[in-house]
Amino acid sequence: MTRSSIRYSANSGQSNCFWLPRWWGGFEGNTLYGGVYKTVQFGTFESEPTQRDLEVRKLFVEAGFKIRVQKDPHSWLWNHFALNVAMEIEVLKSGSFKKVISSPEALAGIGRNMKELIPILKAKGSKLDILTRVVSTLPPSVVGFLMSNIVYSPKSMPYALVEHNHFKVGYAVQEVISEARKHGIKAPRLYAVDSLITE
Repeated sequence: MTRSSIRYSANSGQSNCFWLPRWWGGFEGNTLYGGVYKTVQFGTFESEPTQRDLEVRKLFVEAGFKIRVQKDPHSWLWNHFALNVAMEIEVLKSGSFKKVISSPEALAGIGRNMKELIPILKAKGSKLDILTRVVSTLPPSVVGFLMSNIVYSPKSMPYALVEHNHFKVGYAVQEVISEARKHGIKAPRLYAVDSLITE
């Protein structure tokens, strides 16, 4: 799970492609802790990438990044967004990203949250990707075990980066709550954190 910086094509009047460098981090006092992953996600909402899109991909490759092209950017963005929301629900309950990644039970909650978010993804016309299927299908206890011992092991890079993230969560969760209510979807875990969201 990462926070992502979304960039759109700068062509006048057009926003037909995106690229997302994956990064995590945050400030502790006056010190910035953070990192950027080597893989950059690309996607285009046109049938073929534009010349500008191809030029940007080339720039990232020349800078040492790996390129991964998403063939269904709409679904990929929604799955990515949902996974972030699943974690942010636990952050609202626990109080911080560090507390979530330090707790197998909170990490297991991400799996439980994803189960509730799937009907919302389907209502938005999104196809479920492999990660979404795995996280929502495995027993929550298994998700918690795998995340706490592999993904967010205390000595791992993801743990080192996420523990310094003090991003204020809530906006994305509120957006998904609104979508769930609009479609009449039952999501008790999602609705339970509504009162924890502050301006």
